[in-house]
Amino acid sequence: MKKLIFLLLVLALSLLGTALVEAKEYTDLPKAQWSKPSTWGTPILTYGNNLIAYTRIYEGVNEKNLSRISSINVLTGKQNWVRTTGTAKNYYSKDGTTYLAIDERFTGNNNILTIIDPTGKTILNKAMPKFASGYNYYVLKNGDLAATEWDLSQYKTKIVIYSNKGKVKKSKVIEGEQIDINYDYFAVINKARTRITVYDLNTFHELFSYKLPSDRSHAYLVVDPDFKGPYFFAGVFKDGTILTAFEFKKSQDFLLKAFSPTGKEKWSERISYKDYEEKYGFDIDSDLYQIIRVIGNKLIVQKGNTLYTYDSNHKLLASKEFGDYSQKMGVFLYPKNQSPNPLQSKLSIVYSDDKHIIVGGITERNVLGDFDEFQPTITFKHASNIPVKCTNKYYILDADTLSVVDSLQWTDSYYSYNKYKTNKNVEEYWGSDDEAMSIFFTNLNDFYINRHGEKGSTITKYRLD
Repeated sequence: MKKLIFLLLVLALSLLGTALVEAKEYTDLPKAQWSKPSTWGTPILTYGNNLIAYTRIYEGVNEKNLSRISSINVLTGKQNWVRTTGTAKNYYSKDGTTYLAIDERFTGNNNILTIIDPTGKTILNKAMPKFASGYNYYVLKNGDLAATEWDLSQYKTKIVIYSNKGKVKKSKVIEGEQIDINYDYFAVINKARTRITVYDLNTFHELFSYKLPSDRSHAYLVVDPDFKGPYFFAGVFKDGTILTAFEFKKSQDFLLKAFSPTGKEKWSERISYKDYEEKYGFDIDSDLYQIIRVIGNKLIVQKGNTLYTYDSNHKLLASKEFGDYSQKMGVFLYPKNQSPNPLQSKLSIVYSDDKHIIVGGITERNVLGDFDEFQPTITFKHASNIPVKCTNKYYILDADTLSVVDSLQWTDSYYSYNKYKTNKNVEEYWGSDDEAMSIFFTNLNDFYINRHGEKGSTITKYRLD
């Protein structure tokens, strides 16, 4: 009897504890941990107690295009090391190794691969061969670097795997042209452009081969030569399901197609270009991957200010609308000759892991002062340094149910960079506030805000309790 009472008491306390867990509402920013000058629009990436910041800079009379890479201690904001190079595409591994690929089109030299360890020491500085048709780099989940080059005259692709110490671990020449490299997978298409073959980058083993439909007059792959949109791999689910993307040539609609790890077709869904363009002001032809995202074993799809989450078999799990944000993505609409106050922004996904996503944006936006002095007089004119005051709100969501775990709201002021476009009796106000105020979450607690001010920019570190 006593044992039964004890078990009932434990159960009651457990249920009570569950009932007491409520979503936190932060009504203002926490106290800043540190703040320092930055370059407007600086993207960042963190590992351990270090932060990597990448900046594009211009120097010299002819404005030579350079890159600056710096490492910052995330606890103190102090700089660990800094490196200035030619224009570089940057690739980072999870242990803090920095890979720099210097592009010959900008430097006039051979492609230079530079590997820098977490302490700032140069491990490798190697001139790569001039590729016949193209090249690419990709950091594997284990921290190794895959360097690829392809030659369309022979329709062959070479893959070389480097360790984070700069040592060649293995290499392989594969028949076909590279069309994508991502998620530790590699895909090539044959010369006749009738078959795609997918390989595992860790083993170089062929996973499966997919024969394209014989009638392709109405549809084509996103990898066709003149296409500048998304890549072939749209995401990989935790259970191994591979999501790919195809585009219809005439309508510009997209077809999402899911394969099992062995190449069996699981499901497909067509996404209408016209619907997204008219309803949400969004160009999926170039920005498809801003509206779909694979997280763990879930697919998150965004339609305006509404999110939908599906499992890897495309079963709908949950949906949630966020009325605080504009239905149009990236475009503010208001009648001509009327001050655009207040305005809402698009809903954006700013962070995700296997269990959570963080979404948000501007819920109210006011231009400070007389708007007419900033409004351009001709169609599609840029206007710089407009002072604005914005209310920002972000939600931490459970990725399975889209229920709110925490929320953060605050009001901020900074200088925006905008452009306008006259459209009949409506002004389409394209606010680039993502550049004026960029927010980066590196986990559910730590985040950084990069603000553009009248005389420069600052980056500030915050942490939620």
